Amino acid sequence: MRIAQLEHSTVPEIRLGDTFQKVREMMLDARLFDLPVVDSSGLFRGSLQYEQIQDRKTGKISQLPEGTHNPFFMDEEDAIGRLLEQMRLQNTDCMPICDSLSQYRYCVTSSDLLRWVEGESMLAQPGAVMSLRMTVHDYSPAELARIAESNRALILNLRMHDDDVPGMCMVHLKFNLLDLSQLVSGYEHFGYEVVYVSHETRRDEWLRDRYSSLMRYLEI
Repeated sequence: MRIAQLEHSTVPEIRLGDTFQKVREMMLDARLFDLPVVDSSGLFRGSLQYEQIQDRKTGKISQLPEGTHNPFFMDEEDAIGRLLEQMRLQNTDCMPICDSLSQYRYCVTSSDLLRWVEGESMLAQPGAVMSLRMTVHDYSPAELARIAESNRALILNLRMHDDDVPGMCMVHLKFNLLDLSQLVSGYEHFGYEVVYVSHETRRDEWLRDRYSSLMRYLEI
């Protein structure tokens, strides 16, 4: 399955003339760690993280030094398995999608991926998601459940599909836990490659911390 087949959210775009305060508010309203920076011609200029501007009281995005933005983006024809992997490696919840000329198209967020991984029937249930890569030969739902249960977790939903690499597959698991730190270690111990993890509790803590920082800034 390709990125183009994913439903994607509407993500606000940062313009070079936006102020630091405006961008901080945009990030908090969108509940995202970072956002794409796009110039007036629609050219993708990179992704900007909250930490890069959290202490800047005045000024505009155009005043940031060169190299501040992360230039990484992906193409619509890339596989979803690679998207999951790159979102983890780039440490982002918002992956920019551009064409071959670096013209910005849209972003895929972690929430978009969660909707796809979990399936519509699981959206209302609390829990976190993990994606694993393994050989088709090693795929065993019973073994995956056994490892989860040994770590006091229950698998609520499981989906498997072939990876782009012949003989490999991707497995997406929804658990009844919000923090999967112990489960990550458990699956890695048995040789599974952990490609993506969604920790809802950590995300909520980050959002609360960023909101508190903004409130302190506005009180200055």
